[in-house]
Amino acid sequence: MNIPDLPNKQIALQMQKRYLIYINTRNIGRKFLIYKQLIDFNHNTPKIDKVLDDQIIGDQEDARLQGQLIEDIEYIKQAVKHFILIPNKAQTLIKQNRLEEALMVIDEDIKENPNDPRNYEEKANVLLLMNRLVEALEFAEKAIKLDSQNENNYARKAFTLLQLKRGEEALDYFNIAIQKAPNSSQYYVGKAHALLHLNRFEECQASYDIAISKSKDKSELYAEKANALRLQNKLKEALIYYDKAIDLDSFQPSFHSGKAHTLQQMNRFEDALSEWQKAIDLDPSHSNFYSGRGLNQQLYNQLILQDNQIEMKKQSYLMTQLSKGTLRTMSIIQEKHIPQDNCLGIQKQQIALIAQLTQILMMPICMPKKMHRYTEALICFQQAIQKNPEDYEYFIHKGDTFRVLNRPIDALECYHQAISMCPQDEKTYEAKAQALRLQSRHKEALEYFDKAIEINPSKWVLYSGKGDTLRDMNRYEDSLKYFDLAIQHNPEDSFQYGAKGTH
Repeated sequence: MNIPDLPNKQIALQMQKRYLIYINTRNIGRKFLIYKQLIDFNHNTPKIDKVLDDQIIGDQEDARLQGQLIEDIEYIKQAVKHFILIPNKAQTLIKQNRLEEALMVIDEDIKENPNDPRNYEEKANVLLLMNRLVEALEFAEKAIKLDSQNENNYARKAFTLLQLKRGEEALDYFNIAIQKAPNSSQYYVGKAHALLHLNRFEECQASYDIAISKSKDKSELYAEKANALRLQNKLKEALIYYDKAIDLDSFQPSFHSGKAHTLQQMNRFEDALSEWQKAIDLDPSHSNFYSGRGLNQQLYNQLILQDNQIEMKKQSYLMTQLSKGTLRTMSIIQEKHIPQDNCLGIQKQQIALIAQLTQILMMPICMPKKMHRYTEALICFQQAIQKNPEDYEYFIHKGDTFRVLNRPIDALECYHQAISMCPQDEKTYEAKAQALRLQSRHKEALEYFDKAIEINPSKWVLYSGKGDTLRDMNRYEDSLKYFDLAIQHNPEDSFQYGAKGTH
């Protein structure tokens, strides 16, 4: 199912799943509410049967009446079973992801009861699950026509419009749902989704606040607000709301994974690792948690490498300055012909400088003590693949890790698998192109950059990558063209101007 245009797919998926569960739960609740007493009565019939047996033995006069009552109970039981058979069957098929069959069952029900809005509601829900959005919108509108007082029908249409990226219209229908049911927190959540889609962040947060004020004990509302804050890069505030969600329900793995993502963005990798582990412990079958933990280890190593490079530059600068100072001291002694007895102070300064220089030279460069984290990352990505071998992005991440570990053959094999699984995603070709370039297989790298550009011609980093490759091949004029294209697609990135200037 397509997700509203949000920067983070996982967050959007959580929003979608939560909404679909809600509207289906509401439908089931409405449909069977009037039969609740009959069903409860049905559940209690074994006790009634035993009482009746005792009474028949004790009082033969009432036997006929009691027997009739038993027959009536059986009749009611059969009637209830018969009446709920079709919706139960449809819901069972939906849970089994047998959506085409569920549609057939619902269509039969529509033929028998063409004026029952609940059938159209249910069909719209199934079509949403099948990503048949235009058809889902059609049946959502039919449900509204047949039951214009049902606020959930407006919310359903709003959600469908949001998935069709018609955010303003979606917002209008969420507002109608709110007018009809102002005490329902769910519709304020839907409104917040629409506002987030429209980049109206302040209003989005206000809508979440109203939802929370109406349902303060619902942990998922705090988590959803945290998700929205994270998308706005308000990371400290996001952490506060993830913690509130976890305080209310510490057994929800998605709360821990959301917090882990936030901590990663703050470069708090050790804390993030702890949250990823909590998510895995709560739901060891979820492949994304292993992938998230693997990416955490990769990012941690990258940060350490960056810190090392900065430290090495500082050390290099200090050594240069100290060397200049030492040479200058010796030059003064020679030029001035200072007597040995009179230059003890200068010699002491020289000795101190040399000692400081030696100390820096002897200092172990802070190479990452935790390079083993790449190996841990590799294990995590492999676990993710075992849990969900259909997700090609795990193979890309695994290939990236192999590349860092200087295992190019393994990396290329992972990228090849990713391409075979999803040939329409430019990321797979880009990853393989970069790996080939690092192996100086420039002609092959150019082919894969071209394939990636063909799929996504607006992605500036592809032109930059091709420019780098052409420069490696000493084809400077050609490389300039591609750096220019990268600048055209992303004029804010100063790196491209620098790359162009190195020719």
